[in-house]
Formats: sequence, structure tokens, C-alpha cells
Amino acid sequence: QDIRAKETQYNTTSHMNRLKSFMLDMNETREIWEIAPNDLDRIFSQFFMKAKKINKSSINKLGELYQPDTLSNMRNAWQRALEENGSKVNINRDAEFCQSRKVLAERRKQLTKQGLGNKPLATRPLNDEEVQKLFSTGYFGLSNPLSLQRAVWWKMTINFGYRAREEARKLKFGDIKLAIDENGIKYLE
Repeated sequence: QDIRAKETQYNTTSHMNRLKSFMLDMNETREIWEIAPNDLDRIFSQFFMKAKKINKSSINKLGELYQPDTLSNMRNAWQRALEENGSKVNINRDAEFCQSRKVLAERRKQLTKQGLGNKPLATRPLNDEEVQKLFSTGYFGLSNPLSLQRAVWWKMTINFGYRAREEARKLKFGDIKLAIDENGIKYLE
């Protein structure tokens, strides 16, 4: 839970910094909790229409489009920042923010039509051809300690059914035991 809180705080800070950068381009230097709701709604609407990732290595400065979920996560981070600073404004429900909510919904639809938001980095199982390639190239195998370690890790992952980081993170010393069968052969349980 403490790790999740740190990640949430990091995301809130990161998304607030991105909004502040956007607002500076509009010559707006006030904090969001100091801005009247109608003006803040206008700023959010413009952000959702125009926002792109910042590319620090480019002269142009703006890079790729954001994923639809990232834009929603940004709005949630801004709401957290408002609450943390004593604001009673709720950008997710208050009537003053209906325009930015509509713009966000439409922007999400546009981005999805452009192929974003389809979880391109989502995990998927390896097919037999991919597994064979890992063994045939020596990435998995018995040829050296590192390839053996990879193969053992992969086989244990498959056989123990671990598919997500959360399950691997929860694994503790003692969850797996070294046992001996009736023939004296050692195995992991």
C-alpha cells in the first residue's frame, strides 16, 4: 500500500507539472486551486484538445499523443491536487466542468479511433514458435548459466501459474519449499 501511495503521489506531481507547463504557454501562472471554476474548465478543455507528450530531445518540444487512459488519469491527479490544497471544487462532478468532461470524452473517442488505447504493451502468452526461438537462439537453454537461469525462471513461472507482477511481488520466502519424494528425489513444492 505504501508503494501505491508513492506511485500515486509521483503521478499527481508529474501530471500537475505537465499541466503547469501547458498553462505557462498560455501565460497562466496561478495554481489551479486559485483559478475560478469556469476559467479552469476552459484551461482543462484546451489541454485535452491540444495536449501531447513533451519530447525534450526535439526542437519542436511536443511529441506523441497521450493514451486515452492517461488523459483520464491526469484529470484524476488534478482533482487530487485540488483536494490536497483545500479546494471544494470537483472537476469530475461539478456543473462548471461539464465542457471539459465533454471535450475529454470526445478526445478519448478520437484517440481510440486512431488506434491508441488498445493496450499495446499488454502482456500476452508466448506461442510455441516464440518459445522454440528462445531455445534455438540460446536465450533459454543449458549452454551457459544465464540462459539456464532464464529457462528455469520461465519454466517455474509457467508451472506455478504466475502471470502478473503482483503475484510475483507477493511471493515470499517459505511459499516454496524444497521437498523430497519417496525415492529421495528433491523437488520444489
